[in-house]
Formats: sequence, structure tokens, C-alpha cells
Amino acid sequence: MRIPNITSIRFFFALLVVVNHVHEFWSNRGFPNFNNWDFMSKGTEAVYAFFTLSGFLIIRKLYNEKLSTNKIDLKKFFLKRAFRILPLYYLILLIGLLYYRIVLPKLGFDFISDYNLGEGLLLSLTLFANVFA
Repeated sequence: MRIPNITSIRFFFALLVVVNHVHEFWSNRGFPNFNNWDFMSKGTEAVYAFFTLSGFLIIRKLYNEKLSTNKIDLKKFFLKRAFRILPLYYLILLIGLLYYRIVLPKLGFDFISDYNLGEGLLLSLTLFANVFA
């Protein structure tokens, strides 16, 4: 059974995170920004709400599987999650790499990097970038 509008709510929270990052990018580079608009800086709260809803949906899905089959197939669950999340993760990683290493320097914007490219790629490809940040 689907819960009406929960995908729309999660989209809204994800959009707030993107808006927050764009706002920070503009502020850091001296572009016009909207510092007096409260919703422009609600990225952290949106992340918490998004992951709370996502956790609820995951637990609900596992609970429903347990009710219907009397077991939970964790291998199947994690494989489905990996095939759903990892392709998008690696696509975003590639886009970010191209954006920060090629596009921004060509436009004359510098960014501060406290790691070398090889180390960053290794940590990102192995999903350890946030662990050792």
C-alpha cells in the first residue's frame, strides 16, 4: 500500500537541500543572493527530514515483507538498494568531478581542495569520502 504524497514531500526536502547548496555557492562567490529568505538556509533540516522519511519507508517495506512472507531477505533488499543508489551516486560523482575540476576553473572560479585528486577519487569510489573527511 502506497502512502499518498510521500514522494512529493521527499522531493520537496531534496529540493531544499539543492537550493541551500546553490545559495551557499552564490554567497561564496559574491553573486546576488537571498540571505533574508529563511527557506534558503534550511538544507540541514531538510536532510534530516528526508532521511527520517526514507528510514520510515525502508522499515515499513521490511515490516510488510515480514508480514507477508514471514521472513526478510536482506541480501535481496541490499542488492535492490545498491542497484538503485550506486548508479546515481557514481553519476553525481562524475558530474561533480567534471564541474569542479574542469568547468569552474574554465570560468575563472577557484575552489579550495584539502586533498589531492587521487585520494579524493579513491575515497569517493570506495564510499569512504565522508568517513575520512
